[in-house]
Amino acid sequence: MSAIASCYCHLPRTRVPRRRRGSLLLTVLVAIVLLSLAAYTYTELTFTDNETSSVEAEVTQARRLAESGISFARYLTYLKHSTPLDGSVAGQQIIEMGGLYNNPSLFMGKIALDDPDLMNHGRFTVLAPDYVTQPGQTGIRFGLEDESSRINLNAVLLADAVSVGGSRDLLMQLPNMTEEIADSILDWIDVDDNPREFGAENNYYSGLAVPYQCANRSLTSVEELLLVRGVTPGLLFGIDGNRNHLQETAEANTAGVLGVNVQTEDGDLAISGWAAHLTLYSAESNLNPEGGPKVDLNNEDLQALSEELTEVAGFSEDWVNFIVAFRMFDEANNSNAEVGDVALLSLGDLSEAESARTFQSVLDLIGKDVEVTIPSPDGRDDDETILLKSPFPEEPFAMREYLPQIMDWCAINVEEVIPGRININQAPELILRGIPGAPEGFAEAVASARFPEPENADDPFRHETWLLYEGIVTLSEMKTLLPFVCAGGAVYRGQFVGFSDGGGPSARLEAVIDAGGASPRVLLWRNISHLGRGYDLGTLGSGAQPASTGFNQ
Repeated sequence: MSAIASCYCHLPRTRVPRRRRGSLLLTVLVAIVLLSLAAYTYTELTFTDNETSSVEAEVTQARRLAESGISFARYLTYLKHSTPLDGSVAGQQIIEMGGLYNNPSLFMGKIALDDPDLMNHGRFTVLAPDYVTQPGQTGIRFGLEDESSRINLNAVLLADAVSVGGSRDLLMQLPNMTEEIADSILDWIDVDDNPREFGAENNYYSGLAVPYQCANRSLTSVEELLLVRGVTPGLLFGIDGNRNHLQETAEANTAGVLGVNVQTEDGDLAISGWAAHLTLYSAESNLNPEGGPKVDLNNEDLQALSEELTEVAGFSEDWVNFIVAFRMFDEANNSNAEVGDVALLSLGDLSEAESARTFQSVLDLIGKDVEVTIPSPDGRDDDETILLKSPFPEEPFAMREYLPQIMDWCAINVEEVIPGRININQAPELILRGIPGAPEGFAEAVASARFPEPENADDPFRHETWLLYEGIVTLSEMKTLLPFVCAGGAVYRGQFVGFSDGGGPSARLEAVIDAGGASPRVLLWRNISHLGRGYDLGTLGSGAQPASTGFNQ
């Protein structure tokens, strides 16, 4: 063997590694698992995103359904307050449809989206609290709430013009109200910086740990009251946490925590707090049945007054003559003058006639005779004095006939809109008790005799003066009450719930609609869906659910 071969034979041998065929398989499996997880994650995210989009679409649809209810209510209030093209009485069509107060056929479970799939079969329902047919402050109805059934905080100070402390007395009717809080509220909205007997002005608010100024102006929202000394969320909103106007067990247990007494002295359940009885929006239309301005009884142009009473109001000649004579001459006091025929009376040329007095109230016409002096034709004989007996006697059956016509066509305040008066036909008894000038037992008498809304266009209850011919108040009391009460306003509030028969997301909105103008407009729009649906589907009128007397969140 050669040396080279010998050396080669003694070199160390290098081990050739074997191939590990299993490691490649493991790598492939790991890759497959990772890709599968990525695909699953992507699929899950896509599914979740799709579900989210679907839920968002359902939520949007529910809100649109609720908004359809608002649009529908705007249309109905337009029909109630507009004069039809055929010249018929405004509101007659709504009366024939069942009215706006409690009308399930119009406001319960109305189909707005017709689809065989129950999840897409959309409806809306309109609800309001029922303070008339149910004795306590709990219960619902299917309809709209007349905003004039609440106390208008921006008009409440007018009560002081009738009686000292009248505005405080009105606020004191609210459950759990105190004189200190009532005076503090009035100090917040009056224009001066002088504290009332129990009130608070800047001298109090400027001394707080976080000082601020007393507003001394009209409120911009009811919630602004939370800035007033002594007002708490519990007092303002009560225990009705989901705002459905119903007392539920879970809510009743919160009364102590909120520091409110849900049982009033009169046995009512004060579950809703003050906010349910307060407003900034109440107003009424002050137009005649044809939608035009009422005749101003204090028009200085007596010729124009006579013509308007004849041509616009369509009054008879004896009515027109007496009203004009009332303006021209003094009231008769124990007159021995001969009684004249008012229908045949000639008052001469009225273009130059001057008025001797003005009306303080439309009701001044009732039961008042007038002594008329007629100059001698040739100026040589003595002037003739005759007595005109009023064609408007103070007798209940007669007043029931003529007074609604007078109220329809005549006024001493001819503004087209009157804000802040209280609707005696729908206001809760607790508010009726605080109306300035109301006699003892007034609230109970009204509650037992009233109708929430007129039953026809000629209903004698269509004006607040029904109190007079129904014997609830005297003539002098009615004159005192007249600046503070009405029989119906032109601003409405409601809760509008949008839902589907198959369940799923729902929406609940609150809106205030002003129907006093040419076209109804929304003054307040509030989404309260976060408080829950408030009512079960059966109560709302779902076609897929049986009617129920129970209520769910």
